[in-house]
Amino acid sequence: MKVGTVFWHKSERSFVEEFGFYKDVGFDGIEVTISEASEPVEPLSARGYLRIEYMFNDVKKIAEASRETGLEVHSVRSGLLWKYPLNSPDPSVRSRAFRIVEKGVWRRLIILELKVYL
Repeated sequence: MKVGTVFWHKSERSFVEEFGFYKDVGFDGIEVTISEASEPVEPLSARGYLRIEYMFNDVKKIAEASRETGLEVHSVRSGLLWKYPLNSPDPSVRSRAFRIVEKGVWRRLIILELKVYL
């Protein structure tokens, strides 16, 4: 059985340092969060390190940390469709929701290409 947790990142530490910490304390994997770059970042944050606007760069950084430490990325989550529901009566909100879903499909292909474990 594998044990995982949500990735809570301390902003002053690198992904490699953080991933190494999670591995050292016994976790096999983490779950990362998709967010928007405009979301506020606290010193300790699960804001998400797959920012939808910078998906390619963020996936690369996370994949490198995963490979270097052996910590798997076992899942990806997002709360963005709570903010932008697909069934919104507002066409601009629905449009944003569809773009988020499209990015999610690309995100999965990117992560698989970089051989991060899901």
